[in-house]
Amino acid sequence: ELRAAAQASVAEAGELARQLAAARQAHDAAAAELERCRERLERESLRADGLDVELRASREDGARLEARCGSLAEAQQPLAELSEKLVATLRSRDEEARAAGLLEERCRGLEHEGARQSRDLDTL
Repeated sequence: ELRAAAQASVAEAGELARQLAAARQAHDAAAAELERCRERLERESLRADGLDVELRASREDGARLEARCGSLAEAQQPLAELSEKLVATLRSRDEEARAAGLLEERCRGLEHEGARQSRDLDTL
């Protein structure tokens, strides 16, 4: 009976040893997986830091571009005003040139009329 109990204990010890070996193997695999996860987390953290730096730089660039666009928009207003004045000046100049042309034509007409009347008077 003691022998049977001892054999059962030996068998149970053998089973426990196999279970312990399997548990150690599972533990080692889990530890290796944990280390891979830590390394991946570190890489991803570095990548995230790099992306964060890029994002901040992009935001700063965006802010600078917005400020530049605002400055350009402000600078465009005087240019638009000057353009309007130039167009008005050109129109005025064109109108004055047309009026001067009409006056010259009228003066020539009057000169011809005066010359004709002078000839008429000479013939009288």
